[in-house]
Amino acid sequence: MKLLAWCLLGTLLAAACVLPEYNVTSSKRDRDAGEDSSSSPATSMDEKTAMFADAPADCKSCVQDNCKEQRQSCGEHCEDLDWPVSPAWTVSDEADPFVRCLAMQCEEQCKVPWGCNKKYELAEPQDDYSITIRVTHAVRPNVKFEGVRVSACQGLDPSCQRGVGQVSSQTTNADSEAVLLLPRSFLGYFLVEPAEVDEPDPYLPMTVVWSQPLYRHEPVLTVSMFNKSLVPALASTVEKVQPGKGNFIFKAQNCLPERYVGEGGVNAEADDVVVNYYSPNGEGSRVYYTRNGLIIDLNAHETHADGGSFGGAFNLAAGSVSVTGTHKAMEVASAGFPLRADALGVVFLLPKVQ
Repeated sequence: MKLLAWCLLGTLLAAACVLPEYNVTSSKRDRDAGEDSSSSPATSMDEKTAMFADAPADCKSCVQDNCKEQRQSCGEHCEDLDWPVSPAWTVSDEADPFVRCLAMQCEEQCKVPWGCNKKYELAEPQDDYSITIRVTHAVRPNVKFEGVRVSACQGLDPSCQRGVGQVSSQTTNADSEAVLLLPRSFLGYFLVEPAEVDEPDPYLPMTVVWSQPLYRHEPVLTVSMFNKSLVPALASTVEKVQPGKGNFIFKAQNCLPERYVGEGGVNAEADDVVVNYYSPNGEGSRVYYTRNGLIIDLNAHETHADGGSFGGAFNLAAGSVSVTGTHKAMEVASAGFPLRADALGVVFLLPKVQ
């Protein structure tokens, strides 16, 4: 039962982000200098390979010594990948071999997992913008959901009512997608409410939050509906879920871009993150972590990529919940969200922006 339950959890938290088309017409160096790239002096490949002007010297040397071929191959597709490696990177298929080389050959020298903490930006857009939320099934991802209400909610407003905290709301179409228009300054969470249908095992409403505004960068994000019976299944061997309480699950990620979540060899799932939370009245279970095939390990006290970097807690009082993540005494993530009774909170913990 443990294995089944946490495998279901793994399906829920595999948030798929569709990257935008990557089309570079001039190098970042040329744009910054205000020069036409066609008239600029040719840049030596050694200089372009070194890249990362702000990176430590040993990082530059490692890139030059180990990833020169990959850097040469990706050409202009890599020119906007400034150090540090971060969730703000847009990695095209052409740039992927270079990023993989960087992460596998120069992980320590280039501080790949945590060098971005408090050193990168997910800049506020210049104008209002759209985000597509795709809704899938937690167990059967190919199932379509039409009529699920998805709302963008400002701040910690638990009501998410029109005229109060709700800034945009749509129902999913036949392709399970809801397109929300967000104000450029939006910082908040998403409320996912299942369509009202008569089913023996209905779906839970969810509050979903990214600890940093990844929706400014990724145009499509995916969340999954969770049957009400699955929460007791998840908790069955460690806790008895209480009616009228809330429960939350989290996934910790490092500095690698979203496309590397769950990737073999180059994995954005974070090791060694200790998660704490604060809930109303101090209610709630201990924090549980997963190991070895998404099984709850009662002896684990930090995240492990071999368990998908998942964890969670059960039986919290409804209200504002805050979550923090620490890696080797360095705070790397923090988030707040309103948790509702008999609902599920989902938290994606990303490294802090500057």
